[in-house]
Amino acid sequence: MSLMTMRGGIPRVWRGAIDSTGRKRQFSFYCNYLQVRLPGSPSNEPCKMYFTEDDFDNDENYVTIQLSSSDTPYGEFQGPVEISEAWFRCATSGGTSNIELVIYQRRG
Repeated sequence: MSLMTMRGGIPRVWRGAIDSTGRKRQFSFYCNYLQVRLPGSPSNEPCKMYFTEDDFDNDENYVTIQLSSSDTPYGEFQGPVEISEAWFRCATSGGTSNIELVIYQRRG
């Protein structure tokens, strides 16, 4: 039996633009750690991240990823999660969130 480190795994990177209608991101593997970043840009908007399709459809139970500020200096969410898909939506109507997603592929 071995212990897994907090960010252990093979990193995979995805960048994309998400509008207010939203988008599902399907991974071809299970991840064990996830980082979502909103790079600083004048036209970038906050983003909502959902872990289930039902929550995405009902616009509830989400994590809001804020832009960089004094409260959230890196404009990111990160944490250990074991998922193979996630849903994203721009938090402002008519806006666009440009996100960087780092998915750590679970080994074994």
